[in-house]
Amino acid sequence: MTPDPTLPGRGPLPVFRFLGLVVLGAAIGAVAAMVAAGFVRGVLWLNELLLISPRSRMMFAHHELLVLITVAVPTLGGLIVGHLHRLIPEQRPHTPADAIAAVQTRRGRLPARAGGITALSALISLGAGASVGQYGPLVHLGATLGSLGAKLMRLGRSEDNITIACGVAAAIATAFNAPLAGIIFAHEVVLRHYALRAFAPIAAAALVGHVIATQVLAQGALFHVADTAVPRAWEF
Repeated sequence: MTPDPTLPGRGPLPVFRFLGLVVLGAAIGAVAAMVAAGFVRGVLWLNELLLISPRSRMMFAHHELLVLITVAVPTLGGLIVGHLHRLIPEQRPHTPADAIAAVQTRRGRLPARAGGITALSALISLGAGASVGQYGPLVHLGATLGSLGAKLMRLGRSEDNITIACGVAAAIATAFNAPLAGIIFAHEVVLRHYALRAFAPIAAAALVGHVIATQVLAQGALFHVADTAVPRAWEF
């Protein structure tokens, strides 16, 4: 008996469904790139506004008031972030580990509300001077956007895992200007396997995110290499 190719898990994936998943991956990459770039610029804007960045502090004339602001801004920021975390069912911010666990345990989609609150709390925390990285929240935010895309399109659990990886790849490609790193990270850390069915949508998401970051938003390279030297054979 020949398997019915239109049934999920029985026979090859139909071409139109595969192409639709690639297009969805590209769309998720575009949205994730815009949101990730906005997140990074929002943090920089808050750092300038709240006198966290060295440039804004050097240009501020009142030293006594600067001391008060140095204490008050992180304190108020921490209070706001703490109240936001109470709105999340687990009463803690979600992390990339939650995205990985959602894919590997197949327990379900990432909750959009918790992801949005986590991103907002990370934005306020970083903007108020918290000494933490911004790329962890970006990875989880990208994963949440990917999961939301699968929910809106009413896709199955297997496609949901792929769209989560698409969001992760796009976020890394946008933040680091490194699409290959985003593709590899999504496969090896989030999905933990390589397959053409997943590779094409993830590659589309990472490349679209990279193009939007570099060409549309004119985002410069995160790391600048001034001089390159060709190593000698023994150095390899």
